[in-house]
Order: sequence, then structure tokens, then C-alpha cells
Amino acid sequence: MFNDVLMRYAPVIDELEQRFPTRELPSPVAEGSLDVPLFESVGPAASTQPAWPARRQGAGLVVSAGLLDGVQPDQAVRVSAILPGGRAQDGIATVDAARVSSARVRLPPALLALPGGTFWQATPLGLPDAVALRIHAGADLARRALSGMSLSYPASVLLVDAQQQADLSVEAHGAEFIAAPVQGGPARRLPDAAALRRHVADLATRRWLMHLIQVVKAERPAPLKGFEVRLRDLAGTARDGQGEPLAERMTRPSEGAAIEVENRSGGSVDLLMVGLTADGGLAPVFPVSSGETNRFERGDATVPARKRFALPSALTVGGGALLVLATPARPRSPPRLYGLSPPSIDELPGVVRRGGIEPDGSDAVFAVLARW
Repeated sequence: MFNDVLMRYAPVIDELEQRFPTRELPSPVAEGSLDVPLFESVGPAASTQPAWPARRQGAGLVVSAGLLDGVQPDQAVRVSAILPGGRAQDGIATVDAARVSSARVRLPPALLALPGGTFWQATPLGLPDAVALRIHAGADLARRALSGMSLSYPASVLLVDAQQQADLSVEAHGAEFIAAPVQGGPARRLPDAAALRRHVADLATRRWLMHLIQVVKAERPAPLKGFEVRLRDLAGTARDGQGEPLAERMTRPSEGAAIEVENRSGGSVDLLMVGLTADGGLAPVFPVSSGETNRFERGDATVPARKRFALPSALTVGGGALLVLATPARPRSPPRLYGLSPPSIDELPGVVRRGGIEPDGSDAVFAVLARW
């Protein structure tokens, strides 16, 4: 309603006087210290904590989230139980083991005797330090500019002292900020605090995305059979209509190139495609926005599901890359966004996973980080 005026009380009161001249002022709303900031967050950068659905298995829980969602072995979690009658209990537990798509948590002794029919979920108590973007902010102004950031778990930002190891150095120069990678690379001049926060959020998310690829390489899950992604570059050499299968190293695509996805797996899949631009930014391909589902429709060998996505022009320059990650959709679950957005706190009965994949099947994954 009040574009660019919601920083201090006085401009808001002035705006009210102009829009509602018949309103009786002053009023209690217009009293007090009107020069203090109306909204100000000076806390450290925070990440939204997910709540992962879980089910009972013996003396523990099987959590419907795994390494690809930000679950870490030996991670402390809060286990919450809602009994059939509505009463709630909770306790602190540790992740015993984590796989690509699931994890196992041993129940606290106080929760072992709870009856069947109890609804379970697990929430991480902290952030995985290994994937945090560590930043040295050289001045109070730079630290204040980064305070109060909100990221999606497990992407996170950690401000460190000059004596500690950092990934990024941020300095304030008047109203501008200079962000420079500590390990080398071009520095970015950012015009204001909002631009700095966007840049830092992109870098923190990129750090998590690169970690996802390392997880897949380390765990070596089974391939997602029947799922293919091809690059169609009509101005390049792939003119046969089939395109070139996505691989780690590819010829740089030209303007107008497209990504073609084909699903013959027999079930729905949760698909993430995001571009990593040469200047450190992100270029979402699918889903485009956080409010959009990434559930890709079911297809089989007889009737495959196909869809073509335009490759963002920012990815057609040198140094660009495209990350594609897909896993079988879980039964009766919301779309899986691999840590880029908070998962649902509950399994959704209205969301249907179509196809013949078993409820707790293999950790099948399609994962490619294509560079050119």
C-alpha cells in the first residue's frame, strides 16, 4: 500500500493524512517516537527450518528426507509426535544414518511407548556447517546489510571474524558494496544492500547445489531408468531433432537453445533444473518460481511424457552451467524441492503420485551438472 515508505512511522502518518484527509489526527497511532525504524531486523542470517514427515519402524523413525534434502548423519533433530487424541510430545534425537532419499532416527526413550497411529515428524535443530557460505564483512555497515537475511534450509550464511576461514569478503564503499571471493575470482560491485543480499543468497544456494552433485557422486545411487534430458540447439550441430544428451561437458549452446525432458520411467518424478550463470547468479528453468510445483508427469515406454524448456539466455555465455536433478516421486507426498524451498510439514492426502514405483523403493537419481 505504501510503496517505499514503510521504514519509519512519520512517513506512514504523512501518507495517512494525504489519503484520508477527513480522518481525525493526531491519534494514538501518531504518538510516541516516530523516528525509530518501523521494521528492522538486526539478527544473524537465518534459514527456514523444515519439518520432515516420518513413520515408526521398530525403535526408530524412517524420515521421508535424506541427503538430497539436507539431512546429515549425526545431526540433532527434534522429534515431534502427535497422538491420535491430539496430544503432542517431543524429544531430541540424532540421525543414525542418512541415505540419498531417507534417514533413520532412533527414538528418545520417552517416546518409545507411544501407541500406533501417532503422527511423527523431525525438524533439524541446526544448520549443516559444511554447506554454509562463510563471509567476512569488513565493516559494521556490511554486517548490518547482511543481518536478518532469510534463506531456505539448508542454504545458510555464516558471518566469521577476520581470523577465521571465509569464502567471501564484503566491504562497504559509501552506499555500495564490494563482494570478492577469498579464493580468487572477479569481485562484484553491488549498488546497495538489497543487491548485496540477493547476490549472497544466490551464492549460498549455489554452494548447496554444488554439494548436491558431490552427494550423488559419493553415494552412487542407482540411475533413474527411463528418464532422459537432451539439449536441443537448433543453431548448433544437433539438427537431427533428437538433441544431444545432457553430459558434464558440452559445447556452449547458442541463443534459442532448449532443454527437452522425456520421462519413460513409469511414474511421476520430482524434477529440478536450475542454471548457474557465469556472474554467480541463478537462472531457474523448472520450477521457475518457489510457488510452482516441480512434479513432472508420469510417462512410460508406450506413451512417454515430454516437455521442452527454453534455455535462459544468461546460460548461453561462457562459464555457464545447468544442474538437472530428478528422483521418483514419493507416494502421497508434496513435490520434493531438494532443499531449495521448505518441505511440507505433512504428507498431503490430496497429492497423488501416479505410476508403479514402490513406496520405499530405491534411491534412484538422475543428476547432471552440464558445463560449457
